[in-house]
Amino acid sequence: MSRSSSRVGAYSAGHRGVVAVAWVLVTAVFAVLTVTGAKSSDSAFSIAGAELTAREREVLALVVRGLSDDEIAEHFLFSTLTVKTHVNRAMREMQVPDRARLVVAGMHAGVLDPP
Repeated sequence: MSRSSSRVGAYSAGHRGVVAVAWVLVTAVFAVLTVTGAKSSDSAFSIAGAELTAREREVLALVVRGLSDDEIAEHFLFSTLTVKTHVNRAMREMQVPDRARLVVAGMHAGVLDPP
């Protein structure tokens, strides 16, 4: 086995491990939210009093799907800075400190239909 192929194998294994750990973390946080009774409103997209615009909800759905800011910008045909503005406003409105918790909150709010 060459040196480069062993690096690729190690990288792939490491990447799978990171994805597995991330999924376990998301599942655990989702379970905590479920146990504590945190719920989203049926009448409006609202978590912890957050009221998001239609565009912020659309951007949030793509964030939850795992798209990067650049990919979201390409999807909507606007700048990456505009995407960052929508993501940051959603984080502020939903009272979450980072993108990972925004994803969990978005999943909990049901921005994605079950597969």
